[in-house]
Amino acid sequence: MSVTAEFWFATFVPAPTAGRCELLRAISGLTDPTYPPAAIAVEVRRWSPARWTVVVSVADSLDAPTVLHAVFGVSSDQEDSDKAALSGIPMIEARFNASGSTLSVHAVSYPERNGSAPVSALLRPLMTIEGLLPSQVPDRAWSPFQPIYRQVLVTPDIARPASELLGRVVDSVPERTSVTRIPAPLLTVLFDTALYPDLFQLISDTPAAYVWTGLSGPFEERPGVGQTVTGGRAPLVRLDRVSAFGAPMFVFQEVEIVGFRTELTSTADLAPLIDTLNFHRNKQEGGGPIDFRYDIATPTVVIELLRYGKMRTTEAAPPFTDQDFTSQHELLVRLLVGRVDDDTPQAHEPALFVPTIFVDNPWSKFVGRRLEGFPKVLAEFYAGGVLLDINGTSPFRTGGKVPFHELTEIRLASADASPSQAPLLRIDCPDADTGSSDAFVGVPLPTILGGTATRRGRFDQADFSDVEFRRSFAREVVAEQFTGFQVVQVSPVEELGLPSAWITGRCELDDVEVAFPTGIATLELLAPPSAPPAWKRLCEIIPQSGQTVGFPTGDWYRVRCSMKLTVDDALAW
Repeated sequence: MSVTAEFWFATFVPAPTAGRCELLRAISGLTDPTYPPAAIAVEVRRWSPARWTVVVSVADSLDAPTVLHAVFGVSSDQEDSDKAALSGIPMIEARFNASGSTLSVHAVSYPERNGSAPVSALLRPLMTIEGLLPSQVPDRAWSPFQPIYRQVLVTPDIARPASELLGRVVDSVPERTSVTRIPAPLLTVLFDTALYPDLFQLISDTPAAYVWTGLSGPFEERPGVGQTVTGGRAPLVRLDRVSAFGAPMFVFQEVEIVGFRTELTSTADLAPLIDTLNFHRNKQEGGGPIDFRYDIATPTVVIELLRYGKMRTTEAAPPFTDQDFTSQHELLVRLLVGRVDDDTPQAHEPALFVPTIFVDNPWSKFVGRRLEGFPKVLAEFYAGGVLLDINGTSPFRTGGKVPFHELTEIRLASADASPSQAPLLRIDCPDADTGSSDAFVGVPLPTILGGTATRRGRFDQADFSDVEFRRSFAREVVAEQFTGFQVVQVSPVEELGLPSAWITGRCELDDVEVAFPTGIATLELLAPPSAPPAWKRLCEIIPQSGQTVGFPTGDWYRVRCSMKLTVDDALAW
């Protein structure tokens, strides 16, 4: 990919409603921009006809901006989105359509509320930008023109990850060259009305006050201007956890799961996948305790496909209510780990760790990577070659949601990847709906499931061969199965120059029904070049000929349930 982009940078007079924008509230606790804002800035960057990025910011000046506080951004490419996150810029992936000098953007967003009814996120128009002309007669050369983005990189605090963040100010600049200012600018930006992100509050439907254009490179971190820096970086600050999506207590309803379990010959091949859990031993960060470690408890690997009909928080922040929700499809890999103290022979605190996970909801990816320690990657979910929306519907299919058991393929989402490069997983579950509701039983599961369906859940007593994971550890895992489980992740996902923290929590399942369909299901695991390293590793070590894995009756299952996930605050008494 080229490292040089064409850019347009426009400033606008703030609308009278700018102070009511919830997006500004979200950044007010992290940065200290001037309120009311002196100007609103919109920067558009284009690397290729299919690769775009737009960042909306608060600027310190209308005609000569020097400092920007990014409010929100969208990108057509998740690599660009991930790079922006390293500079603290809040950004999600979106769909772009360029025609002449007009750019339109569709993104997953929440429409305006209609009465008191819950609001559900869906893919819808977000913004239209007009006047992106490729060549202009310059008013005059404008050099230097290097406004910086001043953001705060954050990660959950290790002691209170559910309520407090650690952060540091970071200044970054996309180096701009060949800059000119355009006379009598006619560039306009129109934001569609939405409950969230409520960008339409920021500017009125008027042309930009000033527009600059030129060439732009990638973001580069610089020592904070006016900041006291240590080792070239600003000092750490402690912040209250503020998120429009509320506290990390989530409810998942209308959940469907199709799970597959496969057994490796030993845990050795899996050990590198949990390196991040042992950051305290590997990096000696913060001088914390090093007399324990996390180990792989069993060589059994669980691959799960999930559909969340409704995802909502139990403690919503404005503009949301507790009943507003979004939806999602998910592919993840679960490894069972345990905490092993150096001076004891018995492991304890069993938990499920997710080394790699794919979702089709960009908001879920953004929040999960930033605040929950899940290394989420954006993907696309297909049923019979038809792309599904996040809520399970398709404009090419009638009759509501496409049944989840018809899922056939998952592809990595990338603006520049061709379909032949993008597939991650192909699925064949014969007769997945045989018996329909008659195939499901409630929990606790009966001792004899019938036929050859002898599994009691994700894990079996025979899965635990290492001495430290037998007895009480194994009994605790097998006893819970589909009723609940502990989770553990590590934040930050990327290297941000911030301390690492364990994010632990509890997932409780309710209204659970489980089915063990008959027949052999197959998964074909594929590793496109841009797939995350953990997924590539799994594609190498799954013990089957080639990349196709077979799962006989009893080693794959279907679940229908609701779930509640709560993140722990270790020192909250």
